[in-house]
Amino acid sequence: KCCYEWAFLVAVETDHVEGQLRAVQRLCHFYRTVMPREAQCVVYHEFQLSLARRVADKVLEGQLLETISQLYLSLGTERAYKSALDYTKRSLGIFIDLQRKEKEAHAWLQAGKIYYILQQNELVDLYIQVAQNAALYTGDPNLGLELFEAAGDIFFNGTWEREKAVSFYRDRALPLAVTTGNQEAELRLCNKLVALLAELELPHEGLEFAHMALALSITRGDRLNERVAYHRL
Repeated sequence: KCCYEWAFLVAVETDHVEGQLRAVQRLCHFYRTVMPREAQCVVYHEFQLSLARRVADKVLEGQLLETISQLYLSLGTERAYKSALDYTKRSLGIFIDLQRKEKEAHAWLQAGKIYYILQQNELVDLYIQVAQNAALYTGDPNLGLELFEAAGDIFFNGTWEREKAVSFYRDRALPLAVTTGNQEAELRLCNKLVALLAELELPHEGLEFAHMALALSITRGDRLNERVAYHRL
């Protein structure tokens, strides 16, 4: 840490932008993974963002805006959520300019998730719909599967309108998992549907997915999920 900070100070003193960028990248990594400290991590990422703008690196700028949004989101306060939303929207603008449809789709969905946390429900469905449209535009079924499941997760892991997750899992993500032959995702979605429908007091609707989960577990040789499926049945 001391070496990185010293290198950073020397680079600042000499106005060596590339040196500043390399040093601050190492400091970001240090405070995020080696010795996690949220405040320092945010500060160094924001400084790195200013350097990315200075060298006109739009790809790096978009990545940093995305990362800073996640950092603020993890703080768990309303003020932090609003900051996360601001950074997400800024990253969205860059991804649109760069025509990075996959990144754009994830940014739309992230904004929808934050609006859900802030309980601004009039905007949640709108942002999720645009995220889905961006994912479908790519024609990549794996991206569609990922986005539909993640959209369902927003409601599944939330505290209100949880029933909306059923449609995302059952009608959108699960058919794509079957089509792409992604048995891991298929099993995961079946388990989520069984659990969710039971919590919504609709266990009879979950029987089909419990049977599917059992068959998939046997096919995959997944003994733990097989036992869970038998228990649920």
